[in-house]
Amino acid sequence: MTLEARPPRPQDAAAVAALVNAYDAVYGGDGAWTVADVEDEWRTASAEPADVWLVERAGQLAGHATLHGTGGGRLQALGWTHPAHAGRGVGGMLVDITEQRAVELAGGAVVRNSVLAADRSACRLLEGRGYVAASQHLRMRVDLDAPPPPPAPPPGIVLASFRPGLDDAEVDACVEEAFERRWTHQAEWRQAKAADERFDPDVWVVAREGAEVCGVALCTARTFGMGYIDALAVRAPWRRRGVGAALLHDALRRLWTGGERSVGLGVDGDNPTAVRLYERAGMRVAWTAVQYEREVGEARADTGGRSSARVRG
Repeated sequence: MTLEARPPRPQDAAAVAALVNAYDAVYGGDGAWTVADVEDEWRTASAEPADVWLVERAGQLAGHATLHGTGGGRLQALGWTHPAHAGRGVGGMLVDITEQRAVELAGGAVVRNSVLAADRSACRLLEGRGYVAASQHLRMRVDLDAPPPPPAPPPGIVLASFRPGLDDAEVDACVEEAFERRWTHQAEWRQAKAADERFDPDVWVVAREGAEVCGVALCTARTFGMGYIDALAVRAPWRRRGVGAALLHDALRRLWTGGERSVGLGVDGDNPTAVRLYERAGMRVAWTAVQYEREVGEARADTGGRSSARVRG
């Protein structure tokens, strides 16, 4: 059967959420995507709009992919294949589409890709095209059956809600510094989050010592079927003092107060300090994704112009 790719329409978001949830049901992902989650994925964390494609097979939605610029000579592609259409060339088509666009946008660049470790067919697809597994990404979650205890920040540290329009630049600078400038497009990401109907400044926690912002926990309710901690960042001079633990516990408490009974976040598998912090708060690994990277375009002319994509299925 012929596969056809097209751009999305706003009314497609519900069908895309159903596709992702069907995939997650097979491979152990979050499995609770909503229209709001899809629309958030379609928004961009950079100055340029995200590229989005749908793939149809015999008139049915069979695949979905996005491509985001992340700065620093890197692109991030994501894709899903509906399990009912697995093995029909949908995953390969998603790779081809995102590869071609990545080369158009960046020429020679590094494209980052991750697939659920349980999806061995997607891993084989990427590995067969020259991808190298660079790291692991973990989804960690905790189910809350009682109100979390109040946070206990170290002496001199004060936790407060984010103040839009007042704290913007300081929070952006904190995140960028804490992630050693690898968290790119922070201002654009913050603006996109503020435009989301789920945005609540009371679940964005800002830690200060005196007048100086030293850490943040930036959260969104009703994300992937849970409260979600999008970023927890502590600047280097304040680490190993309990600031991260205080931010985490305050985020859990605030999300509980807002009605969330399960909270999750993402963390790199090669960050054992962060993993231990989350484990002490009762969080456990829900799923693992393998992060792949490959140089594309001019740097890999031998691939026939193909670049990599984050493909599920």
